[in-house]
Amino acid sequence: MIRTMSIISVSRVTYTYPQREVPAVKNVSFSLEAGSYTAVVGLNGSGKSTLARIMSGLLDADEGGVQAAEGIRTALVFQSPKDQIICGIVSRDVAFGPQNLGLSAGEVELRTIECLNITGLLSKASSPSMALSLGQTQKEALAGIIALRPDVLVLDEAVAMLDPQSRSEIFRFLSYWVGRGNTVVHITHDVDAVRQADDVILLQDGEIVFHGSRKSFFADSTLCGLITGGDIGKSDRTDKQSSEITLACTGVSFSYGGGTVLSNINFSLRRGTLTALTGVSGSGKSTLLEIAAGLLVPGTGTVHCAARPVLCQQNSEAALFEQFAADDVAFGPRNGGVSGKALVSRVRQAMDKAGIPFASYADRQTFTLSGGEKRRLAVAGIIALDSPVVLFDEPTAGLDGPSRVKVMNLLRELAQEGRTVMFSTHRRDEADFADRELAVINGTILRDTDGESLREQIPQTV
Repeated sequence: MIRTMSIISVSRVTYTYPQREVPAVKNVSFSLEAGSYTAVVGLNGSGKSTLARIMSGLLDADEGGVQAAEGIRTALVFQSPKDQIICGIVSRDVAFGPQNLGLSAGEVELRTIECLNITGLLSKASSPSMALSLGQTQKEALAGIIALRPDVLVLDEAVAMLDPQSRSEIFRFLSYWVGRGNTVVHITHDVDAVRQADDVILLQDGEIVFHGSRKSFFADSTLCGLITGGDIGKSDRTDKQSSEITLACTGVSFSYGGGTVLSNINFSLRRGTLTALTGVSGSGKSTLLEIAAGLLVPGTGTVHCAARPVLCQQNSEAALFEQFAADDVAFGPRNGGVSGKALVSRVRQAMDKAGIPFASYADRQTFTLSGGEKRRLAVAGIIALDSPVVLFDEPTAGLDGPSRVKVMNLLRELAQEGRTVMFSTHRRDEADFADRELAVINGTILRDTDGESLREQIPQTV
């Protein structure tokens, strides 16, 4: 590890968003050395993403500032990867940054191939960017930033939607990157990512409450509890399972851009069950959920649903329509004819259940919410629709530990109420929490069994 000097210093930084009275970050100070890896952790809404934007020059602090050594370049990988995609073809998007640095065509090509290889996207070089899964889009965004070869790489939940194998590969690269004298700041809720770090910064309500070594952080169970939130564990099967089939896919196939995404998908779901959909990034999980929800039409096969299903999509920001949080949750029910006190009651109940309390968030502007808060708001909006068939695409991605546990318990509660619930996940403990697991591999369901037996047979798919 090369650690020589302080290359970037954050000094007494305070920032308050417009129309907000409470600062998002308050009096934050720290310095980073060359060749260091720092994990920034904290609950959703604690100020982590705001700090990342200030460090990267995307926001100007109200007080204090950021100083970098001469010639030091800082780059940020956004929490929402689609916001960072410029070009319609994967390789062109990765090449966009180096081209704007004025590099030679040969150097641009070299960096593009290198970074696509690092992120496991070389086989997708000629693919349309919009054809990638959200996990693959995270890889594309990361590749485009790495191609710039910044001195300070700031990652804002940049691997939250990747499968475990892909995350491990990125972690290995980051260790190599730091070993070359570069600096990494990783905003994360992933305990494995924190274990990669030299130092840990814990933010709470916009202030630093801990800054020390990784060893010191993990030695304090109270601090660790703020990011782990406790063990989800294996829950009891839903009591209200019935023989009534509410959703069935028969012989479903789907292709995009000449490539097969799903092939001969067959399964049926019963009322009152909780089903986990697992598989590596790009295996077809999101496409399958969109077909089940009626948002995509299968090329072949049929989908039968006893009631209109609703889907909480992976990109939570795409599900937000209104300026204020409560209005956004009310959007669906209001368009379904619910009004007056009944509407207010439904919105309040949905927000409270989703861990984004009505009393605290009803009048919050949606653009001021953190990524995790937006995800919980999107979950609340789906719950408020009161559908008997509810689908969730990576509902816990980017959530802090306590919020993740709360959302998983909410999914169980929905199933206990007699709803049919299916969700996608990359986490083994979440898959084990379900009544049933469907494992999608290369667009086909190769396993349909409980999480316990699947764990030993194909652990790499989660």
